[in-house]
Amino acid sequence: MKELEERIKRKIEEIHGHDTASVVASERYAVVNRIASEVTTHLVPRATWKKKLERATTHSVFGYLFMATVLLTIFYSIFLFGNYTSALLGEGFGALKLLYDSLFQGSLASFIWSGLVEGVVAGVTIALPYIVPFYVVLSVLEDSGYLARIAFLMDSAMHKIGLHGKGFIPYWVSAAMFLPA
Repeated sequence: MKELEERIKRKIEEIHGHDTASVVASERYAVVNRIASEVTTHLVPRATWKKKLERATTHSVFGYLFMATVLLTIFYSIFLFGNYTSALLGEGFGALKLLYDSLFQGSLASFIWSGLVEGVVAGVTIALPYIVPFYVVLSVLEDSGYLARIAFLMDSAMHKIGLHGKGFIPYWVSAAMFLPA
């Protein structure tokens, strides 16, 4: 009986090229996989609108069109809002100047208004109406995950100039400085 066992063992090892313990374990796993595949059903989930939007925004053609549309819309909206807010703040500070001039007169009062207050007014009316909404929009884009999609789309183009796709966002921000208001 021992000889028969040894002959069968050698024959199995010859056929499979592995020791019998490995062959037996492999056969057990094959049976388990066969049983599991017979009792398991695989459902393909339906594409949600989020998945469809994700595919559209990272598409090799439409993704770039969507990105250009989004970025141009953002710039246009920010400049529109900034111009309106800047004019509104300018009018408000103009009214404040009239009040200041009625309360204070003289060369020192004029120097204080022209040197200090107008510097602050210029900073507030020129920078804040554009910077604050830009960072709000940038935060919304980041929270929505669209900035990562922009980086994904721009990765190959940015690699050509030695940068990662994430480098497009600062490039985009700095390019905004050269757009006419």
